[in-house]
Amino acid sequence: MMMAIKYLHGWQLTLSNDFLYKTMPALIAEVKNKGGGASTAGTGLNALRASLFSGQAPRRYVPWMIQMGLEKESDINRVGKEIYGFKPGTLKDYQLFLHNPAKWFQKVLIPIEHKMGLHGTVGAMKLASMITNNAVAQQWIEMFLEQQAKLDKYHSQYDQAKAVNKGSLHRTMKHDPLARLSNADIQFNKALGILGNEVLPQFTEQVKLATDGVKWITKEITKYPPLA
Repeated sequence: MMMAIKYLHGWQLTLSNDFLYKTMPALIAEVKNKGGGASTAGTGLNALRASLFSGQAPRRYVPWMIQMGLEKESDINRVGKEIYGFKPGTLKDYQLFLHNPAKWFQKVLIPIEHKMGLHGTVGAMKLASMITNNAVAQQWIEMFLEQQAKLDKYHSQYDQAKAVNKGSLHRTMKHDPLARLSNADIQFNKALGILGNEVLPQFTEQVKLATDGVKWITKEITKYPPLA
């Protein structure tokens, strides 16, 4: 997971937790099934961002992007008479794309695919070839278009497992005060692990918040006498 995030080159700062912790593991697993790894997933997603959000479209792609409604003619990046794709950040619903690209595909690109009468692998390949000439980005466009059902299934399984675990934990803690203290200790150490291994290396501005949180927890613990 951390290897994939490393190759996002800062995109993780705008990606939602929903995408990072629910969708990313599924994408990494899909890439591994095809012989790649976590770094491959990060590199692929970054290529997708560069091609779509950064407006890196060769001149011949510009009319297609406008026709599909992904970009506007007023946002063409012109230098004199030359056209250099589109201005960065003008992609349709670009904020959703930066926050959760999987949901962007569901809301924006899949409806366009259906409207154009494109279906299956061949349809995904054709649509991808009309958006970018970057081979890696094309592969990821095709993956998002073709694997939406699998991603939805993974999300559903994730939510169900989380609900079951939460319900079981709630019942145990309700009838066992010692379990509450034990769980607090487990969750605290788990939080420290996440902070140290995942969050802090990527979000250095959160260090102060994490420190304040630890101080608050320590202060709260001292209010209660130790167990005999």
